[in-house]
Amino acid sequence: MVIVAVACRKPLRIKERFLIVNLALINFVSCLIILPFDVVSIALDGWQFSDELCNVLSSLGHTLAISSTAILALIALNRYIHIAKSVDVYRPLYGGRQFGYQLATVWLASLALPNILVACGIGKRGYDDTIDISATWTDLTPAPCCTEHC
Repeated sequence: MVIVAVACRKPLRIKERFLIVNLALINFVSCLIILPFDVVSIALDGWQFSDELCNVLSSLGHTLAISSTAILALIALNRYIHIAKSVDVYRPLYGGRQFGYQLATVWLASLALPNILVACGIGKRGYDDTIDISATWTDLTPAPCCTEHC
């Protein structure tokens, strides 16, 4: 609904709304891609799909969760600076290309962080039997992805 409203109404197409659209897209992708597999796993009492799919969904879930949190923080910071500081402070931070750089940084960090942690042996991706979802940070010890959980 948010995506359609911003796409159809020209007055809503301002930079700050793009953050809200990003949050809406994150929720949409989560519901469209991750949630159906989790529902099937709950209904069938366990992960029924390949380990590769488990890895992909787990990575996607981590990336979306981190990006969602970071975008919410970016929205809060944007609003704070817009309200509490002068225009001379706000414009250099959010004018021109700076806004795009901030958003790109959020997405790049969201993509990199979970993969760096797993590559360093901190945590693992996989299916968690206790809460029946694939996109979880199952614990903080190195281990193979889904094979021990399926």
